[in-house]
Amino acid sequence: IISCSHERSTNNYRNQAQAPGEASRLNNSVRDQRSKAMEECWDRFQLQCIKTTSQLLEKGMITKQSIVDMDPSVIQIIPSVAMWNVLLDTTLNEDLGTADLYWQVDGTVCRDCSNLAHNDAIACNLWPTIQDLMKILRHNKEEVVARRELMVARLCSVGPETSQAVHSILKSEDSNLTPRWIQHTRSMLTNLVLVILRLRPYQQRMSSIYSEKYDVEQAVEDNANQSQNTSKDDCSDKEGDQAHHGAEDNQCSAFSLR
Repeated sequence: IISCSHERSTNNYRNQAQAPGEASRLNNSVRDQRSKAMEECWDRFQLQCIKTTSQLLEKGMITKQSIVDMDPSVIQIIPSVAMWNVLLDTTLNEDLGTADLYWQVDGTVCRDCSNLAHNDAIACNLWPTIQDLMKILRHNKEEVVARRELMVARLCSVGPETSQAVHSILKSEDSNLTPRWIQHTRSMLTNLVLVILRLRPYQQRMSSIYSEKYDVEQAVEDNANQSQNTSKDDCSDKEGDQAHHGAEDNQCSAFSLR
C-alpha cells in the first residue's frame, strides 16, 4: 500500500510539473497564431492601399509624380481612402456581424475582430475607432452610398494643391448642405490614419506602396479611347437619325406634290 501510494504521489507530482510547460507551449502557439493573423491584416491593408492608389490615379485625383516624390499630402490621402474603402465594403456586406471586417481586395472576412483586438496592443488602440466609424456608416447607409465619391474627394482635399477632378466634385456640392456625418467621419478617419502612419507595421510596408509600378497611362488612355468611341457612336447614331428623318421628309414632300 505504501509503495502504491508513493508511486501515485510521484506520478501526480510529475503531471503537475509538466502542466506549466504544456500551458506555456499552448500560450505560445495561440500567441503565434494571433500575431500571424495581425500580420495578414496589415498585408491586406497594404494591398488595399496599392489598389486604392491605382484607382485614384485613374480618376485623376492624385498624380503619379506626387507618388514618386512621396508628397506629404499623398502619404495621408492613400491610407485614408484605403481605410474608407474597407469600411465601406464592410458596411455594404449584409452577411457580416458588427465585429467583422471585409477585405474586398482578396475576399477575406475577419470574424470577430474585437476578440483579436483584445490580444494585440496596436489593434486594441485602433479597433474602437474603427467600430465607431462603422456604426456611423451603418446608421447613414443610404447617404453613404450616394455620397461615396464626395467622401473620397474630401479625403483627397489635403494641402493647398488639389487636382481638378477633386475640385470639380467638391464644387458641385453645397458645403452648407453637407451632412454632419461626413465631416465627423472625415475627422475620425484623419485622426486614425495619423496614428497608423506612425506604426511600425505600416511603415515596414509603406515603401512597397510607393515603389509599385502603376500602369496609369495605359488605363487613362483606354478610358479616353472608350469615351471617344462612345461619343463617336452617339454622333453616328444622331447622323443616322437625321438621315432617316431626312428621307422621311423627302418621302412626305413627294407625297404632297402628288
